[in-house]
Amino acid sequence: MSDNPYQTPPPDNPFRDAGGGYGPYEGKRPDSMTGHVRVVSILMIVQGALELLCGLMLGVFAVVVPLVMREELRNAPQGPGQPPREFMLAIMPAIYGTMALGGLVAGGLHLTAGIKNYRFRGRTLGFTALIVGFAACLTCYCAPTAIGLAVYGLIVYNNASVRQAFEAAETGLAGDDILKRY
Repeated sequence: MSDNPYQTPPPDNPFRDAGGGYGPYEGKRPDSMTGHVRVVSILMIVQGALELLCGLMLGVFAVVVPLVMREELRNAPQGPGQPPREFMLAIMPAIYGTMALGGLVAGGLHLTAGIKNYRFRGRTLGFTALIVGFAACLTCYCAPTAIGLAVYGLIVYNNASVRQAFEAAETGLAGDDILKRY
């Protein structure tokens, strides 16, 4: 090798150092995303807790808003072109209830999958939580983070080294050992 630092590395494997390892990767593959699994897991736990909180809040709204509206609509005049009062009182709990259900389902799955995936268990549950997590879009509040988490998580979970790490965890290998090996 020449003294030129701008020279193109040899074509066989530019990541290998002189000792045959992968340099700072300590024997891991350079394209390994195994370290990202714990990041995704922590993000899923936080996302799930916030979705559960949002779902509970919307569930309370499903009960309280019609009660408040009933009093307001009783005193308000019925104008032309406005929907019937009974329709409004019936549709509001359905809307808030659907939003609450989306948050509670997505939140429960994210929380459960995040806890299991932190120890490299339940990769399929992680996939399911990331896909079903789009139900959090029904809450409107959690939509941007749910979409971002799903994209990031699906990229990480489809990595070959991550797949191998989850398979190694099924054989009984501990999470910290998996991070060192893969």
